[in-house]
Amino acid sequence: MLEFYLTLYRSIVTIADLSSKPDRIEDLIWPVSQLLLGVLTIVCIAKIFAKAKRKPLTALIPFQAEITMAGLAELPKYWAVVLATPSLASVCIAVFGSTDPNGFQLLSLTALALMLVWIIRIGHRFGKETGFIIGLLLLGPIFWPILAFGDAEYKPTYKRGRSGEADCSA
Repeated sequence: MLEFYLTLYRSIVTIADLSSKPDRIEDLIWPVSQLLLGVLTIVCIAKIFAKAKRKPLTALIPFQAEITMAGLAELPKYWAVVLATPSLASVCIAVFGSTDPNGFQLLSLTALALMLVWIIRIGHRFGKETGFIIGLLLLGPIFWPILAFGDAEYKPTYKRGRSGEADCSA
């Protein structure tokens, strides 16, 4: 999610810079498309949260969105750090420079493998089969809106009691 916010910010800054030079309208196509894709992503995540009876506005709060997404997949809350790791690695490279690119690449590959687990679990919680989950992995801009605006229902594997403990009897 943090990566989407960074992309949105970069797109807005680029559009603002290019709007002062109206002679090249072609230069606006890429930033505007990134901006629209970022907005679509946030809207889809908010709709998915609403389907799962979570607050849709948490999709706008960077780390709260990751915590909620980990909760939807019924993963521990510390997985939110895992979901944000590629974005954090990008920020570290941008701020501190590429001092050890292999370390960041290894960290990003590890996070990518764990994100695959997360996407598979999200797909199963919404009752989707393997083919649709592969679509979520490979063609996200098409399949996430289908998941968000389609008729899929969120079905957790267990219910939580008032104390927050898992009730596996249901």
